[in-house]
Amino acid sequence: MNDEEKEFIETTNLVYTELGKFNVDFEQTTHYFKSCVKSILINNGLKDQIYADFFTEKLTAEPIKSIFQSTMNHSYNSENDKQRIKKMITLFSDLIEIRNVVTHCYWAIGTTVGEPVKPFIFGLKTRISGTGISQYNLSMELNELKNINKKLDLFKTGMYELSRHMRKKREHLTKFKFDKLENLSFREELIKMKTDRN
Repeated sequence: MNDEEKEFIETTNLVYTELGKFNVDFEQTTHYFKSCVKSILINNGLKDQIYADFFTEKLTAEPIKSIFQSTMNHSYNSENDKQRIKKMITLFSDLIEIRNVVTHCYWAIGTTVGEPVKPFIFGLKTRISGTGISQYNLSMELNELKNINKKLDLFKTGMYELSRHMRKKREHLTKFKFDKLENLSFREELIKMKTDRN
């Protein structure tokens, strides 16, 4: 095996690691949204958690997001709480869209030409828009995918902490440390992906 082949294998493994991490962290984040819904049900009189599992277990991210939004807005009435809920919904909405692109596109993996050589990934996915058919802009360097994963890790950690907070039957979200999520956004990455590739 020559150096070029070794480099390609190493690059491929790095990309697979980041794509795998993205999918695992996304599902964990969705799980914490489910956990919050379950806590609301239990805190409001559901005596057996198994019924909450019956209700939520088959649901994917999009319906879980809707149920989370409805139950949270019903349970937490202060303006501060509602702003925090809105922020979490915005983050999750953008993340779901990114996940649908990242998980369901065709990825080509390679390295850039020139010095220094950098790993890159190129995704093929058709996008239907108001102007017809186009392609998602999915040409990115490995570092861009790593940056998405860093943000996703912050979001996942924040949702884990929120699910723990809610299990303790806290009346308000004001005690929940929101600083990790306050300035977080996936919008820039999503806009880039939705920009038609030339």
